[in-house]
Amino acid sequence: MQLPFISTDVFEGHFPVNWYFQKQGFNGRPALLGTPGLLLWCDTGNSHEVRGMFKLNSSFAYSVVGNKVFRHTIGATKEECTGVLLSSSGIVQMATNGTYMMIIDGDAGYYVSGTTVTQITDTDFPTPSSLTYQDGYFIVTSADTGRFYISALNDPSSWNALDYTSAEGLPDKAVRAFMLHREMIVFGEESTEPFQNTGASDFPFARINGIFIETGLGAVNAVCKMDNTAFWMAEDFTIRRMSNDTPVIISPEVLNALISGYERKDDIFAYAYKDRGNAFAVFTSPSENKTWVYNAATNAFHQWSSGLYEGRHRSNCHMFFAGKNLVGDYLNGKIYEISGTTYTEDGETIRRKRISPPLFDPDGRKQIVYHSVEIEFKPGVGLATGQGSDPQAMLRYSDDNCKTWSNEKWRSIGKIGKHKDRAIWHMLGSSRIRNYEVSITDPVEPVIVNAYGEITKSLS
Repeated sequence: MQLPFISTDVFEGHFPVNWYFQKQGFNGRPALLGTPGLLLWCDTGNSHEVRGMFKLNSSFAYSVVGNKVFRHTIGATKEECTGVLLSSSGIVQMATNGTYMMIIDGDAGYYVSGTTVTQITDTDFPTPSSLTYQDGYFIVTSADTGRFYISALNDPSSWNALDYTSAEGLPDKAVRAFMLHREMIVFGEESTEPFQNTGASDFPFARINGIFIETGLGAVNAVCKMDNTAFWMAEDFTIRRMSNDTPVIISPEVLNALISGYERKDDIFAYAYKDRGNAFAVFTSPSENKTWVYNAATNAFHQWSSGLYEGRHRSNCHMFFAGKNLVGDYLNGKIYEISGTTYTEDGETIRRKRISPPLFDPDGRKQIVYHSVEIEFKPGVGLATGQGSDPQAMLRYSDDNCKTWSNEKWRSIGKIGKHKDRAIWHMLGSSRIRNYEVSITDPVEPVIVNAYGEITKSLS
């Protein structure tokens, strides 16, 4: 019989870890594919978190690492800019008009021209809580108010205290200004309102009549643009997708319960990227040390982790530049390329784990005897030498709802060129309810195509 490894099913918080489901993952068959690895693109030499990255144009991009700003070229060269930020940690927001790069860190604003960083000192500049850009205007929401302000045309250094309007559908505070389809979406604490540029001479942005969304944003950085729409964590800590001005919940109940139970949620952030025909929305909780990823192609979530112990993924921010998906490390000032053909994270091991849904006799709760279990991997993926030359898979099982586990049992998944090898485990005992866990750590192409069990039912 087939065992339910290859599916989008989750239960009791057991999401696939560093695997994601694809409908045509191998030879046209559904499969679990391994999440991409990380290939070093640029080491800034500043051993602080990469707080933000943004593309200026086709030739240059900028990153904020600690309190410093770096300019990058498409050839991955870097140049440290003169001038620094007043803060050294926490996510920053960035926007550009193609000439200037503007940065906010939650307390102050800055603009970058060439390789010079200048703090915005205009006394009319508000304390900024978010930043975006449209039609020549840099736009910031004002912290702890419902207002958003616009800069002078194409000038991030110049602001007027009267150049603002408010999102007033509900008397909640404006959390984030976000650009979507050349509409400016203002997310509040409990509501969302769209604005458009009308070209009016006194103030160009006006609310779009007839659209008012009674759902807010749960954290200022917990929103991203993907698949031609917005994805965000709402104020009720569900993850939603905008569909024709309707905020549709896409997160399963088990994930909603997990996020709702987090002690801190205001630091959750999101970004999006595309890889191998899939569009992914990534949500990370630094406080809870977890990263959850939504795949728009399959409407399924998986867990993305770094290291061996299922912590958060090391990516702290993202930009698409030089034809690559680039992410910044939250620990060490390095920038990586997300690579589907790289099976480590800058040389560090990736541990991939999948726990099956519980297996049991639906009729009589009889004991099931497991004579053998086969996990069908894409075979022959071993490396020529070193770790991965004889890649191994580990199988273990639990007969008490994943509270305790059997000893680990290892099998080869196929050396290089061994395309007919099979990973089979024999004499696995019996139980009334059982979960299987399979994991791999070797740096080889990771694909699980199917899982099978040779079983019989006992009389009791």
